Amino acid sequence: MSRKMRGTVINGTIPLLPVQEVEAILQPWQEDQPILFFPDDRKRLHHMEGQTTLGNRDNLTRTARYLSFYRKHPEIHWVFLAHMVSRNAGYYMTDLRGSLLSGVMPRRIQREFFSFLETCNAAIFEDAYPQLMLYEEWKERGSCNWSLLSKFQVSSFMKPFWQAFFKSGDSSLLTTALIINEQMLIENRIVSQWMDQKDLTRWLFTLQDSLGLTSILFPYGEGPSHSLAGQIIYGFDDVHARIEAGKKLYRILFHPHIHQSSLRYALLRRHTASRQDYWPRVYSNTPSNIRTLYSPRLVDAWPDAIRLPYPSRDWYKGDPSEIKRHLMAIPPPGTFTLTKRWRKAVSGMLKSSSKDY
Repeated sequence: MSRKMRGTVINGTIPLLPVQEVEAILQPWQEDQPILFFPDDRKRLHHMEGQTTLGNRDNLTRTARYLSFYRKHPEIHWVFLAHMVSRNAGYYMTDLRGSLLSGVMPRRIQREFFSFLETCNAAIFEDAYPQLMLYEEWKERGSCNWSLLSKFQVSSFMKPFWQAFFKSGDSSLLTTALIINEQMLIENRIVSQWMDQKDLTRWLFTLQDSLGLTSILFPYGEGPSHSLAGQIIYGFDDVHARIEAGKKLYRILFHPHIHQSSLRYALLRRHTASRQDYWPRVYSNTPSNIRTLYSPRLVDAWPDAIRLPYPSRDWYKGDPSEIKRHLMAIPPPGTFTLTKRWRKAVSGMLKSSSKDY
């Protein structure tokens, strides 16, 4: 199979693996696998650590690294999805200090929300980027030492999927495995502890249900104000709902009507985390412009990254039962054009904002 999204679609669903193959691919897992290192691994490990630290400085650097990698290795579909979702994480970070929320959300909650978003965004990069670097090494040299990933606390879940990708070139399966891995990772290390904080969860559900601010948006088409594709994410507290949403977002982003123009947008519009990046007629990164909604750049809203501590435990314990169904198929995304919905929403925001002056 070529290194692209699977082309066989059944009733809108893209099949991945039958249950027997899912179990077979995960069969080699052992809790106490031997870890082997070779003399030149120390130098390689030091390089990987340095590059991961540099790339993980903030949302802007992470987002840029993803795009740079995708330009060199477009067969790794997940990395472009990660780039676009990371852009959205940046938008939510700056929304906390923008027109709509800065005046109604307590300063303490703004800071704690930013810490949560920053920590999740950073944890995913910290886990994924060493995998990407080892893939690049394998592609260049024909070999690499996957045991190095244990030094970065990367889940043992991912190794058989990379090995399967080397054999089949199945981008859809690898992308699905990486979506599962990233969501299970932040669920076990971050979200489960964070959801115990009642003040934050109350605000999360207010934002999600009342304000509709949990959309993941992919700008596409011609600028300056682009069309928007994507999904509204419901049930953030349910990791399986997030995994299914991630798979649908993958379908949307690589839809033939979306992918190329969305990639063109990403290449032409440097990510600043201000929503002005995609709708400059509606949003402005200058607070004095009363005809637009204020959407600051990340460097103006949050000059310093604030992260929460989290454990480094492996989420996967060798039991495929809870994630088996996610590896069998990618569901159809349903309706994914959000332009009209967002224009209506921001029109209401602009009217509300103008009354404050």
